[in-house]
Amino acid sequence: MASTSSLVQLDVLTAAFSVEEGIVHVLYACASQVGYSDVYGCDVLPLLCSKLADSSSDFWSALPLVQALLPALRPSGNGPDLVDDDFSQWKQPFVQHALSQIVATSSSSVYRLLLHCSAGHLSSFSPSHAKAACVLIDLCSGVLAPWMAQVVGKVDLVVELLEDLLGVIQGARYSLGRARAALKYIVLALSGHMDDIMAKYKEVKHQILFLMEILEPFLDPAVTPLKSMIAFGNVSPTLLEKQERTCAIALNVIRTAVRKPAVLPSLESEWRRGSVAPR
Repeated sequence: MASTSSLVQLDVLTAAFSVEEGIVHVLYACASQVGYSDVYGCDVLPLLCSKLADSSSDFWSALPLVQALLPALRPSGNGPDLVDDDFSQWKQPFVQHALSQIVATSSSSVYRLLLHCSAGHLSSFSPSHAKAACVLIDLCSGVLAPWMAQVVGKVDLVVELLEDLLGVIQGARYSLGRARAALKYIVLALSGHMDDIMAKYKEVKHQILFLMEILEPFLDPAVTPLKSMIAFGNVSPTLLEKQERTCAIALNVIRTAVRKPAVLPSLESEWRRGSVAPR
């Protein structure tokens, strides 16, 4: 029992040291921006520093994110003990990107609930788990922004799926179609259409990505969080109804594949050879 208690205490101390080091890197990264001058020669406090210093900023809520982003906040090259007057080591693009992410989330009321509900994941001692949570925060400023409310409600599920699909999503430069399919898979999990078969849906996540690629053009009605009841321009109600019907068929295909995953390998093989295409 004593050894277990000691391990817990060690974990707590490790987390505390990580947060402390992360805060130091954030301060150094901010300091690396100070010293810019305007056209009149007056010093200008950079935008990121201004946001972080703003009274509306809730930096403390971002501490789990600071801990999770510690590897990105550490500058490469010379040791951090060798600090020059300009803090030039912390001007490296990946450090500044991590700083931007921390400042953006801590200074926005929209992200505070997301930071709160994902704090446990960001503080995880599993590097892959914490990384998935960081990527989720990043995605919520982009492709997942319209689904923020659903992400907050299903954050455990989304982090779990992201952790397993992280390699696919971050490999977008090698296979953009597969990365898009992985994101579509996650959004479909958020949409509620797969709730009744979620356990099986999670089991086949990698096997079913090719099907997401095939059916992606038809899934938009299911993965659009806000639907307008007004038809604009040349988009007629009849066309919208046709899109809804086509989407329903695509969803049924996916649900059938989830229930009968044994057919997926041969179907993917046929598709790779060009023998299968959507009609």
